[in-house]
Amino acid sequence: MSMTPDLYPRSVNWQITYGCQLRCTHCYTESGRRPARRLPPESLLRIAETLAAMKPQSIQIGGGEPLLVPGLFEVAALLRAKGLQVHLYTNGLDVTDEIAEKLVQLFTHVHVSIDGATREVHEMIRGRTGSFDAALRALGALERARNAARARGECDFQYGIDVTLVRSNFAQLPLFCSVIAPAFPGLSFISAGAAVPAGLAGRPSYAEQELLTEEQLATLRDPRLTEELRALAAASKAGIEQLDINDNFFLQLNPEQVRRGEPATQVMEIEPDGGVRGLLIYEGTVGNILHEPAQVLWQRAQQRLRDPFLVKTLAGVRTLQEWAVAARKIDQHFAAPRDLLRLSRRPEHVASAPQKKIPGGSNYPRSRDSASQL
Repeated sequence: MSMTPDLYPRSVNWQITYGCQLRCTHCYTESGRRPARRLPPESLLRIAETLAAMKPQSIQIGGGEPLLVPGLFEVAALLRAKGLQVHLYTNGLDVTDEIAEKLVQLFTHVHVSIDGATREVHEMIRGRTGSFDAALRALGALERARNAARARGECDFQYGIDVTLVRSNFAQLPLFCSVIAPAFPGLSFISAGAAVPAGLAGRPSYAEQELLTEEQLATLRDPRLTEELRALAAASKAGIEQLDINDNFFLQLNPEQVRRGEPATQVMEIEPDGGVRGLLIYEGTVGNILHEPAQVLWQRAQQRLRDPFLVKTLAGVRTLQEWAVAARKIDQHFAAPRDLLRLSRRPEHVASAPQKKIPGGSNYPRSRDSASQL
């Protein structure tokens, strides 16, 4: 059977677990606050075989925290053996030198999530003391593993930083280029995108208090910002190859985007138990990839993009706050009963988890003042 982009997605987001050690204030999947829904290794390999048969351009493995999942490395090995690009998204807490060596061998890209250029801001957003130092240790381990791979003549690996931009960290964006990146010469990319109203980031109070303002979005969209950040990185001798600054409105899936067939309409999102979401970032599944053919599920997802309710709800949405209202309506409309129950129990104000210290030392200073002390 011919596997064209019309029959199968161009990319796959696989949320492989909802288990997580952090309690991020904006978490799109509410990971760490709901059942992990993790599958046994044999089921994960079945899904991996199905995904490989679709021949997408890339597979993004996230969560939750993927490194908590037994069988993750076997899944990655299978996908890489099929010639696929495989990205891993991690909070970095479990990335030791030994783990970093495996990541370099099994993934084409590793994204370490850092949501503050200082310890105080990062840990306020991500809800755990020690998580900033742990993320920096992970970057250091990946740097060493990458250098070792290059010395062996193995160069097919990139690592970098992913930043979710909210009002609390927006002013720190330059520090990622001028302070964090120079500490890791092999850092390949920095990807910084505005938080979108999905999951906990879609709550009314969060939308009003933390989603970026129109002025901040205008700054983000101005090409001069990227030029200034590149100049900062160059002046600080950071070796960043890619700098992606995005307002993330391409994730909205409004009628005009669907009509144009924009990239976000060509992504399949898979939940930890194999459920296939009908819409990227919004609640609601169209079936399970363990029980039904992938092509059938993809056709259903494509049909949902044109659902009259979705079209009506997103038509005319322009601001993040308007999008947040629309996203809540879409979630209520398409969510399964168990997810509707979860949504009804979601507290309007989600406090950070109790501050738990992560064991282990750090080579980085423990001052709360500024990452400029790196």
